[in-house]
Amino acid sequence: MAMRHDGGGRDTVWSGPPIAGNSTPATMLDCPLLRGRFANCIYIRMYHLYDSHEYIFKLAMISGTATELQIAAALPEILERLPGWSAVVVKRLSDQTDLLVSAEVENVRIEFGVDVRSGAWRPDSPGPKPKIQLDRKPWPVVLATACWRPKVARSLREANQNYLDTAGNIFLRLPGLYVFRETSDPPLVDIGRDRSIGETFAPTTTRVGLQLLLEPELVNASYRELARRSGISLRSVQLAMEAFKADGFVEDARKKQLRLVSRTKFFTKWVEGYNRRLRPKLRLGRYRMSDPEGELVLDEHKACWGGEQASMLIGNGVHSVERLVHVYGTATPIIAKNKLRLDPDGSIELMTAVWDPNQEAKAGIAPLFVVYADLVNTRDPRCEEVANRMWEDLLQRTLDD
Repeated sequence: MAMRHDGGGRDTVWSGPPIAGNSTPATMLDCPLLRGRFANCIYIRMYHLYDSHEYIFKLAMISGTATELQIAAALPEILERLPGWSAVVVKRLSDQTDLLVSAEVENVRIEFGVDVRSGAWRPDSPGPKPKIQLDRKPWPVVLATACWRPKVARSLREANQNYLDTAGNIFLRLPGLYVFRETSDPPLVDIGRDRSIGETFAPTTTRVGLQLLLEPELVNASYRELARRSGISLRSVQLAMEAFKADGFVEDARKKQLRLVSRTKFFTKWVEGYNRRLRPKLRLGRYRMSDPEGELVLDEHKACWGGEQASMLIGNGVHSVERLVHVYGTATPIIAKNKLRLDPDGSIELMTAVWDPNQEAKAGIAPLFVVYADLVNTRDPRCEEVANRMWEDLLQRTLDD
């Protein structure tokens, strides 16, 4: 059997068991008491199709990012939107972080596994293809994400890979059931929206934010140029710019141009995001020199000074105890040349640089915005005092709107 159904989107094609009726969508239960007692669980409120009773069931603990958890929590509502679908139950597989979904479609019980993806995936991506097994019994696999891009969705269909997203785009080819739906509805989970200002500066948006601080005119650059400079994907740049606009840091100017505003507040939030969210991902380790009396030497265009050493070199600091080095690319040449040895208590810290050498404050010195963040991160009153002087003498006038 095949039929067309307008579910709020474009052509929707069904075949398989007869389909009729609908149910009230499931909703996520936001209960402080339950959150306090079961912090690692998600609770879902559902309404049964036939007896209208309210049921609350627990979506067992799922490991993953906040976005992955939101996608998992949205699955019942997505599927309950489909005509004839009811009694949707989502549970975690016993030995994996993937999910097993069961539902009734016109009194026929179906089951399939769901592989939740918060990032991008393509059929031709390297590595193992998704596969879910439970008690040695294979299940059809459905890839789920916040919102599949049309080009990627088409590639998935061509590869005969089941998928769905929180906007309602669905492609299921299950035993006895075929569902295909395309829609332009907004996704239930949009990682580019509904974030507080503090959450705006995630690791990728912090990279973009640094480029805008260093060169404010880049606010009008192409996403491709920003992606190249920031070392992230085009999609991540798009989400970053949308977040900056939503939080009032980027606004329209004359002649369809954009401009960065509230730059002092932007910088303050950027420092917080850099130290809390991005810095942990950039750390390469702490080291000591084999010769305690040796002098750490940096190769031009391969590394630069940050933190205390950088502030001393620009004449705004005091004698450095810790030495922080930002490395362009691999740290192997620096480690080999200086005969560094890994030591968790070492006074030398190596980090990956996320800017271009030509954006250094001076040759061999990290951008001043980064040096300031380095000093603040030490939580040392002596370094905080240096950071305050750097703000007053060097940074404040560059950020005045």
